[in-house]
Amino acid sequence: MKRLVLTVLVVLSLAAAANAQTFRGTILGTVTDTSGLAVAGATVTVKNTETGLVRTTQTTADGSYTVTELPIGTYTVTISQSGFQTSMTATLR
Repeated sequence: MKRLVLTVLVVLSLAAAANAQTFRGTILGTVTDTSGLAVAGATVTVKNTETGLVRTTQTTADGSYTVTELPIGTYTVTISQSGFQTSMTATLR
């Protein structure tokens, strides 16, 4: 079974708008296989470990994904794709 290599360019960004602050963030990354090729159509599950909030998306043709408007918190990111071993990142805050 092939193995997913999760290249997470995880950015939990807290943007400031004008004079106000937002309490939302974004997690984004790129999923590749062990040879460095993009994995399109992989399922990306982002889970808030404190509240149980789950958001799911799919990787694009270039293997990238973006999950926006996440409340501030601690998250795990799990990547799965048929024919590949599932990969889970460390907890992100």
